[in-house]
Formats: sequence, structure tokens, C-alpha cells
Amino acid sequence: MATDFSALGRALAVPARSEIVSLLMDGSRRPAGELAAAAGVSASTASDHLAVLVDAGLLTAEARGRQRFFRIADPGVAAALEQLGALAPQTPVHDYRRHRAARDLASGRYCYDHLAGAIGVAIADAFVAQGVLDRFDEEFALTAHAAARLDALGIDLVAARGRRRATVLACLDWTERRFHVAGALGAAIAERVSRAEWVRRRSGSRRGVEVTAEGRRALRDEWGVALDPPA
Repeated sequence: MATDFSALGRALAVPARSEIVSLLMDGSRRPAGELAAAAGVSASTASDHLAVLVDAGLLTAEARGRQRFFRIADPGVAAALEQLGALAPQTPVHDYRRHRAARDLASGRYCYDHLAGAIGVAIADAFVAQGVLDRFDEEFALTAHAAARLDALGIDLVAARGRRRATVLACLDWTERRFHVAGALGAAIAERVSRAEWVRRRSGSRRGVEVTAEGRRALRDEWGVALDPPA
């Protein structure tokens, strides 16, 4: 049986639907009204677009009282969309505000529930250099020394392995064109740095994150993660 890629192509072919999917790539659940406003369409038009995305298996919906909230269907869909982004042409940016927003997303963002952008790739590179991960072509694998090192970093590998998903995945970063860490380990890393307040969401950004001054120091000195100076 052949795979029908055209069905997904049609689902993402409309700019408003692409905007909705992009907004939800941070792993959030958002109401239809908020998604309509972000996509610049009416509530009725957004409802039609959301129905297409749900039917295509890209989004799921859940009812909360009188509202319906939408999110990316699962981590596998998020990873596929992130990698698709590496193939997609970038939207031209003609004003400073949008240029700054694009630069901020490239610096750091959430890809579903794990870190992407320069910070995500830097963490992946550090973990490979320190022998936590092995890289094989387009895959990551945990080394025999991973558990001890991750425990020292405050990451519970046993708990990560207990989640109902792949423990570690290599996710192709659409801005860096390299791989960051996804899967249960990627989520655990994001939770750890967020809990320590080393990384926080950017003010006014839907997906972007920034490294705090304390986080930059801790990531450098405790985790061995080399980050470029803040812009």
C-alpha cells in the first residue's frame, strides 16, 4: 500500500493552517478563538481549518466546558513537523520586529515539549562530547555512562525510560539544520532547566525561550554547554 503524502500536503497548504500548527508546536493546548486570532481569520473559518488539521491527524481536540482546546496530536507528529520545517522555505522577513522574532526562535524555542534552536543543539553537542550520547548518522543512543552523568545533572533517566514513548530521539532542527534531543530525555532536559529557571519563555513570544544569566553560567560550568553570547 502506497503512502498518500498529498493528504498531509493539502492539510498544511493553507497559510492560516500553517500558522495554527506553528503556534501549537510549543506543546501547548489553546482554544479555537486564540488560534483564530493568531492566524488572522474569523472564528468560523478557523473552525473549518481546525477540522481539516484534526482529520489529517496533526491535531487533537478536547472539550473543557464550552470550549474546545487543540494541541499537536503527539510527540511523533511534532518531531515530523519539525523535520519538515527543515525542508520548507522560510518566509521572507521585511521588518525589524519580525526579523527579531525569527532570530529569537532560532536562538531557543520549544519543539513540542523539548528544547530546540541553538540551545537545544548546544545541549545535544555537549552530551555527545561528554559521552552521554552516541550519535549514529541521524540517531542518538544512550551510552553506558549516561545514567550516572544525567543523575549528576539532576535528570532522572529511570523516570524518563518509564514514559510511554521513545527514551531518546534525534530531531532535525529546522533553524540549525542539525539535531537536538527529543523523546522522553528531551522532555526531561527541558523540565530540568525550566524548573531551575535557567530557561524561561520570552516575553511576548509564543514559542521562544531565553537563557537567564544564572542559566548561562550553570549550563556552562555545570553542564559543559557552550552558548553564544546573548545578542
